[in-house]
Amino acid sequence: MPPPITTSASPPPPALLPHLPPPPAAASTVPTAPVAATSMGLTAGGGGKTVATLLDQYQRARLAFAQGIADCAAREAPLEHLAAPAARAAVVPLLRPLLLDQVVAVQQAAALALGRLANHSPQLAAHVVAGDVLPHIVYSLDSPNRFYKKSAAFVLRAVARHSPELAHRVVEAHAVDALCACLQDFDAGVKESAAWALGYIAKHTIDLAHAIVDAGAVPLLVMCLQEPEVSLRRISASALSDLAKHSAQLAQVVVDAGAVAPLVALLASTDAKLKRQAICALAQIARHSVDLAEAVVDGDLFPRVLVGFKDMDGGVRRQTAVLLCEVAKHSPDLAQLLVNSGAVAALIDFLGESRGATARLPAVMALGYIAAFSETLALAVLVAKGVPSLMDVLATESEPAVKAACAWTLGQIGRHSPDHAKALAAHAVLQKLLALLTQPAAAASTRATSPGTSASPARAAGKKPTSASPRDDGANASYEADSPSTTTTSTSDADVRVKAKRAVKAILEKTLQLDALAPLVHLATPPNILKHVLAQLARILPTDVGARRKFVTSGCCQRVQEIAAAYSSASADGEPFAASKMAESVRQINACFPEEIVRYYSPGYSAVLLQKLDEYAAGGNAHQAGGGGGAARSVAPSESAGNAAVAGSTVGAGSQGGLASAGGARPGPATAPVEKVEVEKVASAGTRGTTPGSAAAVAAQARGGSGTARSAAT
Repeated sequence: MPPPITTSASPPPPALLPHLPPPPAAASTVPTAPVAATSMGLTAGGGGKTVATLLDQYQRARLAFAQGIADCAAREAPLEHLAAPAARAAVVPLLRPLLLDQVVAVQQAAALALGRLANHSPQLAAHVVAGDVLPHIVYSLDSPNRFYKKSAAFVLRAVARHSPELAHRVVEAHAVDALCACLQDFDAGVKESAAWALGYIAKHTIDLAHAIVDAGAVPLLVMCLQEPEVSLRRISASALSDLAKHSAQLAQVVVDAGAVAPLVALLASTDAKLKRQAICALAQIARHSVDLAEAVVDGDLFPRVLVGFKDMDGGVRRQTAVLLCEVAKHSPDLAQLLVNSGAVAALIDFLGESRGATARLPAVMALGYIAAFSETLALAVLVAKGVPSLMDVLATESEPAVKAACAWTLGQIGRHSPDHAKALAAHAVLQKLLALLTQPAAAASTRATSPGTSASPARAAGKKPTSASPRDDGANASYEADSPSTTTTSTSDADVRVKAKRAVKAILEKTLQLDALAPLVHLATPPNILKHVLAQLARILPTDVGARRKFVTSGCCQRVQEIAAAYSSASADGEPFAASKMAESVRQINACFPEEIVRYYSPGYSAVLLQKLDEYAAGGNAHQAGGGGGAARSVAPSESAGNAAVAGSTVGAGSQGGLASAGGARPGPATAPVEKVEVEKVASAGTRGTTPGSAAAVAAQARGGSGTARSAAT
C-alpha cells in the first residue's frame, strides 16, 4: 500500500551529497482520494468524505500546477512571460518543494518544469540556481524512479550548458558523483541523461573536465559505447570528445580507458549521427601529439575511415576530413601512411564534390600538412591533381579562412624544388596568389594609388617611408605582413594577404622558368614581391642564354627599365633607390645584356633619338651652306677647272667653309655623339651586312675623294 499523503513538505536535504539521508519512499502511482483517506482513517462520516475530497483536490492541484508550468515552459510565447522577473521570482520557490513531493508524478513534473526554465536562457538558469534548487535535484538522482532521475539529470544539464560559472555551480553541488552513479543504472535512458549532463559540464574548461575524470566517469562512458542503444552510444562518444579536446593528458586518459577500439568500431554503424560523433572523438584524441595520433591509427583506422567520404551525411564527410587533417599534421610517417592508404585522392575528390567553407577547409589543410613534409609527399599531391582542385576552391570560395588555407597549401607544395614550382606555374598559381595580395587592399583602400605604381620606393628598398614620399598613400600597409590592417579590412583579410605573401616568396625561390616570372614583372606588382621577382631573374639570366633572348623579346627587359625609372624618379625621401636591393637586382639584370639593348629599351630613348635626329639635321644644313661659300671662293681664281675638280673643291672646301663660318669653333657637344653613333651604326652595319672587301672599297672611296679634293685645291 502506498504511503499516506502528508500536507507538509519534507525539510530540504543538506548541500553535501555524502551526508544526504536516504531518499523518502516514493509511491509508484498517484494515490487516489479513497486510498489516502483510508490510510488516514477518514472514511467514516460526512466529515471524512470532505477531508478526502480536499486532499484529492490538493494533490491534483499540485500536479496540475507543475504540469502547467512545464507545458508553458515548452512553448515560446508563455515562456517569455515566465522569464519576466516577477513571474520567475514566484514560480521557482513554488516548484522547489514539489521536487520532494510524496507523489512521483508531481516530482517529475516539477523537475521537468525547472529544467525547461533553466534551458531557456542563462538568466533563468542562474535564477534557478539562486533558488537553492540544485541540492534537491542532486538528492533526487538517488530516487528509485527512473523517470524522475532522467528529469533531474535534465535539470543539471540545462543549468550546466550555458557557461563555465553555472557548470561550476553544478560541480560544487556534488552532482558529478551522483551522475557517475547514474551511469551504472540498468535503464539506458538514465545512463543517457547522465552522460549528456557530464558532457555539458566537461565541454567548458579543462578544470571541469578534470573533475569529471577524477570522479571515474571515463571507464563508465567507454562501457556505454558498447551498449546496444544508439542514442546512448552517440551521447557517450560526444562526452568523450568533450573530455579529450582540452589537453593531451585528458586525451591520454581516454585512450588508456580503451576508448579507441570501440570508437573505431562505431565507424561501421548505419547511424550518421553516431558515426559523426565517433569520428569527432577520434579527431579530438589525435590532435594533441604524435603518440596519441599513432594510438588512433593503431586501432585499425585505415582504410575504414575513408569510407566516410562516401557517406550521404555531409557532417560525416567533413568530420572524416578533420580526422585526416589531425593525423597528418604530426609527422612525415603519418603523412606517408595517409598517402599509402589513398587518403590524398579521397581528399581531392571530396574537395571537388563538396561546397562551402566549413566542409572544404579541413581537406585543404590536410593536403597542406601532407605536402609540407617532403618533396615526395608534395609530389604525391601534385600527381593526384591536387593543384587544380585547390585553384578551384580559391576561385569559388569567398571565405577568407579558406583562401588563406589554399594559399598556405600551395606554398607548401611549391617550396621544395624547381620541378614543384614549375608544376604550379603551369596553373598560373603565382598570378592568382598575387591577386590575393592586391584585390583585398584595393577594396579596403578609399584612396587611389598613383598610376602604374603600388607603393613608395622606400618600401621597395625595404625601408620605412617618411611623409616626403610622394607615392606613399597608405594603401601599401596592406601588402606588409606585419603592418596593421586598415579600418575597412578585417583581421581575416590581413591573414589572407600574409599567407599569400609567404606562399609567393616560397614559390619564387624555387622558380627557374622565365614564363612563370614574366607576368609578375610589372609596375602594379607590390614592391615587397617585385624585389623578389627581380632577384630571381638576376639569378636565372646570367646562366641561361635562351632565357636572355626571351627576356628581351617578351618585353620584360623594357618593363624592368620602366620599373627602375619609375622607382628612381619617385625616390624623394632622402633614401635613394640606387641603394636598395631592387636596384642591385636591376643592375645585375642589365649586366647580362649589351649596353645598346639596355639603352634602347630605357624609357625616353625614342625622344633622345628624335632630338639627336633634329640636331643632326641642323648640323647637316650648316655644312651644306659652308660648302657652297667655299666653292664660290675657290672657283673664282680658276674658273677653267674641270667638273671633277669643282666637285672635289666643293667637298673639300665645304668642310673648311663650315668651320670658318662657325668662327673656327669646334663642333658643339651634340655633334660629336651623333657622329659617334653614326660611326658605330656604320661599323655594325658593315660587320653584319657587308663583306670585308666592300668595307675596304668604302674606305678606299673615302680616301679617293679626299685625294681628289686635295688635287683640285692644288
